[in-house]
Amino acid sequence: AMRAARQSGPSGLAGMSALREWGGVRLLRPLLGLTKHALQATLAARGQDWIEDPSNRDPAFERARLRQREVDQDPRDAVPTLHRAGLERQRLESDAAARLCADLTIHDSGWASLDPALLDGGPAAALALAWLLQTVGGTEYPVAPDRRVEGLARVRTLGASGFTLGGCYLLLRAGRLQVCRDWGAIGDTIPVLPGIRLFWDRRFEIEMPRELDLGPGVTIARLGERGIRSLGRAPEKSEAGSGDSMPIAARKALPALWQGDRLVAVPHLGFGPAVWAGFRPINPVTSSGFTVAY
Repeated sequence: AMRAARQSGPSGLAGMSALREWGGVRLLRPLLGLTKHALQATLAARGQDWIEDPSNRDPAFERARLRQREVDQDPRDAVPTLHRAGLERQRLESDAAARLCADLTIHDSGWASLDPALLDGGPAAALALAWLLQTVGGTEYPVAPDRRVEGLARVRTLGASGFTLGGCYLLLRAGRLQVCRDWGAIGDTIPVLPGIRLFWDRRFEIEMPRELDLGPGVTIARLGERGIRSLGRAPEKSEAGSGDSMPIAARKALPALWQGDRLVAVPHLGFGPAVWAGFRPINPVTSSGFTVAY
C-alpha cells in the first residue's frame, strides 16, 4: 500500500526478493511464501517461542498505521497482485541485465563504458542505466524512475559536453558512453595507518601495507584537480585488457593518499609507494536478480 501510493511500479510492488546478493553474502529468505499465521501456528505446535518486533505496532511508523486501518482486510487477498508484480520485475531485471552483459566494461579504476545503443528506450534500458549509476556512483539506492527516463533522453542527444546524474558524470567519446564518478560530489577524507584496511567513497577497498609508514597526517581523499596539477597532465592511461583510456573525469575521482597538501600516492596510476586499491562497489551492476517466492 505504501509503495502503490508512491507509484513505484512493479519494482516496488514486488516486495522482497527471496534471494539477494548483499555485501559479498548471498542472503536467502526461504519463508517469504508462508503467511505470518502459518508460521505462528507451526511454532506454537512445536512449543517454540518467537520475538515480535515492537516497531510493527508503533504508530510512529507508516506501516503500523496502515496495518491498523486495514485490520479487516485479509492480507492473502493481495498475494496474486504481488506475485504478478514479482514476475514482471523478474522479467524487467532479466532484460536489463542482458543489455548490460551484451557490451559493458567495468574498469578497476571505478568507471564504466558501453555502447549507448544498449540504452535505447523502454523500462529495461532505464533500469540498466539506474544500476550502472548506482554502481559507479556508490549510492545506496538507484535514481528515481523519472530521473532515469530524463537521463536516457539526455544520453540519446549527448554531444561533446557531458552531464551529471546519480552521483556520476556521463560523457560520449569515440562512440561509447563513459560513466565516471562525479568527482565533485566526493567528500570522503579518511585518515590511514600502516596495516589498515578500509572502504572509501562506498566504492574502493584499500589496504595499507603493514611495513609502510608514511608519517603522521596521511589521509585518503579524491585525486581531484589539485592532484591532477601535482601529477601533470600525463597521457591518459589505457586500462588493462581493453582499448579504453581512462577519462580525466575518472582520474579525478580516484583515491589518492595525501599528507596535507602533498600528494603521496595514487595506487591506480602507479604513483608513489605500493598501496593496494580495488574497485569494490557496495552494489554490483548486476546480481542474481529478483527471485519470486512461490
